[in-house]
Amino acid sequence: MFRILTDAIGTNNLMELHSADLIGWLESVWNNRSQATVQPPAGAPIQPRTVPAEPGRPYHRSTLLGLSQQWGAHAATQFRIATLNACVPGPIAPTRWNHLIYAYMIESTNMFEIFWTVLKETMLGERLGIPTIQAQWWLRTTEDLFFRTPSPFQISSVRGDLRPDDGATRRNAYHRLFGMELPNTGAAKPPAFLRAESANAEFVTVFEEFMREVWLAITNVGNTSGTNPTDPAKIADLAERLHDMLMARRQFGNLGREEFVAVATASWFHLSVESGFVWPANSSSPVVDFLRAEAFSAEERLAKIAQRTGVPAHARSRSLFEIADAISDLMVEIERGDYNSDNIANVRALYEDAPGATPEKRMRLIIRHWALLTGRDPKAAKVAATAPVEARVNGNGQKAGSPVSSFV
Repeated sequence: MFRILTDAIGTNNLMELHSADLIGWLESVWNNRSQATVQPPAGAPIQPRTVPAEPGRPYHRSTLLGLSQQWGAHAATQFRIATLNACVPGPIAPTRWNHLIYAYMIESTNMFEIFWTVLKETMLGERLGIPTIQAQWWLRTTEDLFFRTPSPFQISSVRGDLRPDDGATRRNAYHRLFGMELPNTGAAKPPAFLRAESANAEFVTVFEEFMREVWLAITNVGNTSGTNPTDPAKIADLAERLHDMLMARRQFGNLGREEFVAVATASWFHLSVESGFVWPANSSSPVVDFLRAEAFSAEERLAKIAQRTGVPAHARSRSLFEIADAISDLMVEIERGDYNSDNIANVRALYEDAPGATPEKRMRLIIRHWALLTGRDPKAAKVAATAPVEARVNGNGQKAGSPVSSFV
């Protein structure tokens, strides 16, 4: 969400807004999400099938309402409202935030733990140096948004006596929707979380089979002689299996609020490392400037911050950043049913490179970086053995009811 807003007003302007205004903007985004069946934005490469406006769909995550009152008493509030009207004008371009898998990819970089350490060190000592004025504002805003118990009336309030740890809440959601845990980067012991009995344990296996079939189609799209193993019906069947898994966990808008908070958190930290040079003017992230982590890419900036804090970043952070938005868009399309069996004509967009179309290019990117992250290449020929999974121990010291996968 924060990265969408930044496209309109610039990084520094966003990070200089009062935390109350940013909280109010999140409330407005939640309240302005569509509650009806909608078409994608103009220019989208494919058109989705008509689906009921049931809670859980990508444009209708939940029926839960947030606060309708306006927040903030600062001049920036009016600017925020104007920006909201430009970015989220209601039924014309309804609000849709990133899929939960975006938050999973960003958190897998270990960015949350790294920035938690930045806040702890700067607020309790001077090991990292004395923060600049701009960095102090960023630190205050970050603490207000993500490291402080929110008001019980805010849509972002998913912490309480039953769920005292935000990290455990996110891990629970990742496990339920994707059957995956966050990778072990060698940092501090991750928070224990309760694994639900109902989880999509087969998600990774089916998704990797989906990618394998799409890649087979990509490599044979220009085949004019001999046999062509491309099977659009099988791709559609696998897409529909993924659709059914994801929608089973999202019935009646379940997990919508948890996803909203996880994506907002990931978006803020992702935004914080997306810029890190003194040129052009007023475009650099204040925390990157303060920690002297200037570099040419987000993963290099994160690596420099990680080195300062002593908390390791994921070795494949570049792939995690590269895949995050692409796989989020793909999952939204799958949840809409764009590639289901009754919408099979759309499947060709996944493996045919058409002018101005993005699905085929996006699939190439996802397949490439998934292989780097997991060590399992969807381009490789299929073998009899299934994709490896790893049984872990839950917070009570017991084996999980179902195996889970994670990135290497």
